[in-house]
Amino acid sequence: MDQLRTVDGQLRMDNDAQALTISRMPESAGSVNRSGIRHVVWDWNATLWDDHEAARQSANLALARLNVAPIDEATFQRHYTRPWRSFYETVARRRLADEEWLAAEAEYHRGYNSQIAEIRLAKDALDAVREVAARGIGQSVLSMWRQDLLEAEVARSGLAPYLSMVDGRVRPGGGPKASYLKTHLHTLGVLPAHALVVGDAVDDFDAAREVGAKCVLYEGGTHSRETLSATGVRVAGTLLDALSFGGLPIDSY
Repeated sequence: MDQLRTVDGQLRMDNDAQALTISRMPESAGSVNRSGIRHVVWDWNATLWDDHEAARQSANLALARLNVAPIDEATFQRHYTRPWRSFYETVARRRLADEEWLAAEAEYHRGYNSQIAEIRLAKDALDAVREVAARGIGQSVLSMWRQDLLEAEVARSGLAPYLSMVDGRVRPGGGPKASYLKTHLHTLGVLPAHALVVGDAVDDFDAAREVGAKCVLYEGGTHSRETLSATGVRVAGTLLDALSFGGLPIDSY
């Protein structure tokens, strides 16, 4: 089914749209620096938005629905994967029937949505986004979270004016992020070689590698540092460090 995509303030029909896109600034104005980076693609959950603990608590509610004991942070990090159904099956050590999966998913979102009002940006998210903007480099958010919720929280966070696109999931499911990243960059008119992806998950690395973009991983809590480091790319403890590791050095902060 065709979907409407909002780009530069105009609605367009996109046969291959995988996410509803809101564009606020023309990407073509993005500058190129010595690293070749023209655009930064930020992940949202557990990257710009510090929601890891809320996600783990909500996952434990879902596991309880499956009669599985709660897990601690180390166990969550060891087993985390996408899609979430695979994560639950790994922790439960069995395949889930469709009705079990749907019940677990509903329980997760019930718990997570009850905590949204308490979740805040990562400690240096605003500084990092402002740093990118000050350099005249484009930036956007690409998330596998629901589009309506993503838009609302980006707006509440105060980051919306700095972002040329806020891209979230408009259909159930999700799957690997690579195809979404490819569409995201194509819509922006950014060549993958000019893009820096900053995210907290191995899936962000896999997506960047598949499309040919640069990637720095952020230690946002989803995976252990050891798991992130095993990808072979730089792992940052702060978002400002992520920019530096990605070729946008920060003199001091």
